[in-house]
Amino acid sequence: MTKKQTFFIPCAAIFLLAFFIGILPVEAASDIRYASLRNQQTNLRSGPGEKYPIEWVLTRKKMPVKVVRKFDVWRQIELIDGDKGWVHQHLLSGLRTALVDEELLDIHAKPRADSKILLRLEAGVVVKLDQCAKEWCSIEISGYEGWAKASSLWGNTNEDD
Repeated sequence: MTKKQTFFIPCAAIFLLAFFIGILPVEAASDIRYASLRNQQTNLRSGPGEKYPIEWVLTRKKMPVKVVRKFDVWRQIELIDGDKGWVHQHLLSGLRTALVDEELLDIHAKPRADSKILLRLEAGVVVKLDQCAKEWCSIEISGYEGWAKASSLWGNTNEDD
């Protein structure tokens, strides 16, 4: 056995052991970002890999999630209630969505509180998020477009974390 082989075999064994018991380093997402669920059913796992048990099955396509950590092709996500778990990166979409985080949210014609109210949304409704600027976000839902207070939407990058 050569010197390289003598060194390589123990290193490979340590790496494989660390991988299978789940102690490889996991990096924090350098920039916390929001994504949305791509499928109607998404398995939320306790760790970054298929060998980890499924803790929840998320059943809401387009629901916004916060990506907080990365490991290889796995992403640890946080839900609106603070629960965390791991999903494969292919189960996430770049579609920007937000959840109404207020009992009843007025959607305005313009980004002003005194503008015409177009509709009202209940807590938990998922909206498509177009852009946010200062206190207001431009949203779309079921063909309606309008403006909502940014502080009433979970999933926008303007919120205070």
